[in-house]
Amino acid sequence: AAGRCDDGKLWLQVPGRPGVAIDIVESYLHLGTYADIDGNTFRNASHRCSSAMSKYAPLSNKLFGSHLVTLPHKLFFVQRLILSRLLFAVYSTVPRPKDLRKLNGVYMRVLRKICGDSRFSDKVHCDVRRRLNQPSLDCLIARARLLFWGRLIWTRPSALLVLLHIQ
Repeated sequence: AAGRCDDGKLWLQVPGRPGVAIDIVESYLHLGTYADIDGNTFRNASHRCSSAMSKYAPLSNKLFGSHLVTLPHKLFFVQRLILSRLLFAVYSTVPRPKDLRKLNGVYMRVLRKICGDSRFSDKVHCDVRRRLNQPSLDCLIARARLLFWGRLIWTRPSALLVLLHIQ
């Protein structure tokens, strides 16, 4: 049986366990990823962006804007600090176009900082990714998915094999 508490929260009775109920939530954060009851992925994208920006902001000028840090080192930190948060377990979800725009905004902000090409400067904007020889966000997501599928094919987990053999 299902019900609603006085405060409006939903709950579900556990079958065979009188007095034991499960609270039903509309959104759940697990291992850095939001899962919404309605399948909305924008909250997840927003959370990833704020997580990446919390690591980027303190280092923006000292690391990514510094002339003393070499380009390979800057790109290494982009991968380890920013992209690891933006693209964590990205192979398990399909980001919608609105989500990709939000994620790409953070990615491009970091790359523009490395190039010294502020969005609001008087400079003529160049193709920042081409100058830094960096792939698009779509390419990074596809690469992560291919690596994940490669691991699955290599390890051949029994649950996957069962699913693949279902007609």
